[in-house]
Amino acid sequence: MADMNNTMVVIKASGARTSISPTWDAAKAALGGAMIEVVRLPGGAVLLVDEEGLLKGLKHNPMASDVARIHIVGPAVLVPSNLVDAVLN
Repeated sequence: MADMNNTMVVIKASGARTSISPTWDAAKAALGGAMIEVVRLPGGAVLLVDEEGLLKGLKHNPMASDVARIHIVGPAVLVPSNLVDAVLN
């Protein structure tokens, strides 16, 4: 996997992880073009998730849920703290 400080990581419900380029468009594509919800994490990082994941019946994502300490469904995109401003603005 690429250096996490320079990439975002997609965490799938299966636990599979993939590095992607640190752009809003890459995050949106990884989430299937969904409306995106921003989940703020301690230390300044964020998880980007499908805002309507529960309504769509997406599968529980144990790894992302552990990171966020809340129930997450479907894929999630982990954005490291040093890239949050660039990706969200």
